Amino acid sequence: MASVLKRKRSDLEDHLINEVKYPDIRIYILPQRIQKTRMDILKKAACKKGFVVEESFSGSVTHVVSQYDSAEKILEALKRKSVENVELVNVNWLTACNTKGKPVTITESYRIKYSNPKEEYKPSDQQPSSNKDVKYICQRPAP
Repeated sequence: MASVLKRKRSDLEDHLINEVKYPDIRIYILPQRIQKTRMDILKKAACKKGFVVEESFSGSVTHVVSQYDSAEKILEALKRKSVENVELVNVNWLTACNTKGKPVTITESYRIKYSNPKEEYKPSDQQPSSNKDVKYICQRPAP
């Protein structure tokens, strides 16, 4: 008897099967702090609803979805100093979009803000070390 080999569909094939309803919205999901299974579920659900999900960050990305709570951490993870014309939103925005089946208006509750908007952003390796003044190791800031 000949055995039938079943091939698992790749994400690219899934993406091609699903109709793109919102070509002007390109989403990149930042993988840091998101479990792999949850990320896979979010990607598949977004593709099924008609969103374009990018595998890597590029100039065509319009929305970065992340679990981080500050824009500085996102920029550090992307290894960039700034991003222009890109909305930084939390995972709740993507979940709301998937629930409604269409893009949801980005409100302040979905937007990820800069923790210190007046100060210029410096990557962590360029920030001055304040550990010299700390007497005990438990008082040092966590990375």
